[in-house]
Order: sequence, then structure tokens, then C-alpha cells
Amino acid sequence: MKLQTILFSCLFLFSLGLAAQSEYKVAASGKTIEFSELDDLTIVGVAGSEMIISRSMDDEGDKKEDPRAKGLKKISASGRQDNTGFGVSVRTEGNVVTVEQVGKSNGAIVIQVPNSAAVKVKQSTYRGTDLKVSDFSGELNVSMHYHQVMLDNCTGPLAVNTIYGGIKAMLNKAPTKEIRLHSTYSNVELQMPNSTKANLRLSTSYGSMYTDFDVQVKGGSELGDDEGNLTGLINGGGELISLRATYKNIYLRKG
Repeated sequence: MKLQTILFSCLFLFSLGLAAQSEYKVAASGKTIEFSELDDLTIVGVAGSEMIISRSMDDEGDKKEDPRAKGLKKISASGRQDNTGFGVSVRTEGNVVTVEQVGKSNGAIVIQVPNSAAVKVKQSTYRGTDLKVSDFSGELNVSMHYHQVMLDNCTGPLAVNTIYGGIKAMLNKAPTKEIRLHSTYSNVELQMPNSTKANLRLSTSYGSMYTDFDVQVKGGSELGDDEGNLTGLINGGGELISLRATYKNIYLRKG
């Protein structure tokens, strides 16, 4: 009897471990992945061919299931259904994978995406938290209204636009693709290796620009534009790096 009890306990704990590690996978290699209105999202680039959704280890939200919802599917006012178990709807149409939140957030999630994919993110509500993207080498296009965008080791083409949230990007390698980081009401920060070669455009109407790079200013005057627009070269020039912070500051630093 004791042996049976021990075996049952082990199986029960093992099953809990599997549940805690549950994932949702879909083929996404070479496709465009569009994330729409996800409140608590972290994106991580991977070498595989699948998009993998899992629960964030840092999520401290309420994971208790509603017993009254057992056997039912969560739906949104627009008719989307949670077909993943993570509070999001995933559908594939041709070469596009669309990921949309269903109702209120079920907690923070991490989504691994193939580096061969192109990623688009749109978040227009004040709900949720900052967007974090790391180790991604594919094309990234982000539009955020109220939250910050944090980029770590993202080496593909970058186009990030925010309204009220700031942008902070840290690159471990010199970029070889075009970078555009634009915020209306917050700061834009970019850190990249000393050896980076780039064509540089900095623009701020009401803020200041700071850098420890040696910038060869080009254009109208050696001092740049009195209106807050600077065009120049870093280390002889290379891919375009465009940084704009309309009402705040730009920080371009070596790292």
C-alpha cells in the first residue's frame, strides 16, 4: 500500500510539472507574425521553426481557474476564441500568423519566435506592461501607445514607434540593418558597439541630444540644424540609424 501511495504521489507531482511547463506551438518559419493588443508580452528570438507560447516564470498573476468556466472557451466581444489556453487567439492564414488577446489578460506570457520570421506588434491601450524583445535577428516593426519598448540584442531591421512610452535598445553587435526608433513624448536610448558604422539622423524638437560617439556632421552647417535635426556619419558611415524624440531626449552611447 505504501509503495502504491508513493507511486501515485510521484505520478501526481510529475503531472503537475507537465502542466506547469505546458506550451502552445505553431509552425512560423519564414512567416509574418502579427501580435495585436497583448497586454503582458515578452518576445524571444530562437533558431527553431515554431512559434512557442508559454507562461512567464515571473508572472505573479492569479492563475487559478474559474471552476464555472470548466468546459467553456473564453471569447472576446469580436468573436475571437482562446484556442491556446493562454488567453490568446492564434490563427494562420497563408504566410501570416495572427496572435490576438481574448478579453482581459490571463497573465504574462513569453512567445518564442523563429529568427527567420518577420514580427509586427501593435498595442494601443493603456492596459498591461512594457514590451520586451530579446535575441531576435528578424525584421521587427512595433507600434505602441502607452508603454515602453525594451530591446536587447535585436540585430535585424528595427522600426519602433511609440507615443507616450520610451524606447531603450541595447545591441551587443554592430547593426547591419536599418534602425528607426521614434517616440513622441518620451526618451529614445540606443547603446551599440564602439565600432558601429552608420549614417546617423537625430531629431528632437523640444529635447536634447547626447552621445559619446565621434559624429561627423553633414549637411547645412558644421554644428547641425538649430531646429534639432542632425545628419552625420559614425566611423565613416553605414546603415541608417534614425532616432527621433519629439518632446524628450535622445541618448546614443557606446557599449
